[in-house]
Amino acid sequence: PNALMLSTPCNVNLLSSKDFPGFDFLLYHGYSFTYFADNVESIRQKGGVDRADLIMQFLLQRRHLSPTHTSNTYNPESKRDPLVITKVHDFFLSGHLHKTNVSSYKNISLISVSFWQSRTSFMEKLGTHPEPARVPVIDFSTREVKIMRFAK
Repeated sequence: PNALMLSTPCNVNLLSSKDFPGFDFLLYHGYSFTYFADNVESIRQKGGVDRADLIMQFLLQRRHLSPTHTSNTYNPESKRDPLVITKVHDFFLSGHLHKTNVSSYKNISLISVSFWQSRTSFMEKLGTHPEPARVPVIDFSTREVKIMRFAK
């Protein structure tokens, strides 16, 4: 009863009140990230799958979470493509690469989260280098993000 399942992508607003519009979050699993890490030369040369921040920035600049047809398994509907980024969010969160990364682009906080699982054979095949057991904590009064590490 205290969990809410969301689609990917989804837009979430937190902490809104009568006097404050709250913070807008774009949440996206990040399935297309590996494709862009491998196929965009500027991202590949600067670290590829280890640089979720560059991939997220690339997608924000294109206003689409998967701007190349073969980069995702999703086939958009003819009436509405939910991968189009239609508004400017305060935060963009993702996790597909299992690597913790925090940065900012045009006052949008970019946060890539890790997972609790260490490197699997599938991750090895994709070339990902996970950082297990790291949780970003956001101070909403300053938008500062600190990383809590639950493992070495």
